[in-house]
Amino acid sequence: MPWSSVTVTGRQTKTENGELHGHNIVLVYCLCDDLLKWQHHRDDPQCVLSDAEVMTIAMVAAMYFGGNQAMACVLLYEQGYLKSTISRSRLCRRLKRVKRSL
Repeated sequence: MPWSSVTVTGRQTKTENGELHGHNIVLVYCLCDDLLKWQHHRDDPQCVLSDAEVMTIAMVAAMYFGGNQAMACVLLYEQGYLKSTISRSRLCRRLKRVKRSL
């Protein structure tokens, strides 16, 4: 199923009080980015998304979508947190690469 066909509506996109907290998403990104900088990690110049953004997708998926990374990626892109999206397979490969470098 392509990511463009995933709709971000309904109960899965809500927290206990009915909305996502943007400051939590920004906090997760900043922590991931600072961790990678602390480890002197460098992104590949050809990558569309930084490794911190890839880690943020995984963390937001775990926090708000029960691990559904496709929903998290679509939401982050639609809300303007990401400048572009990547395919599911590319996201999995990037997460494995980041895990090895940590």
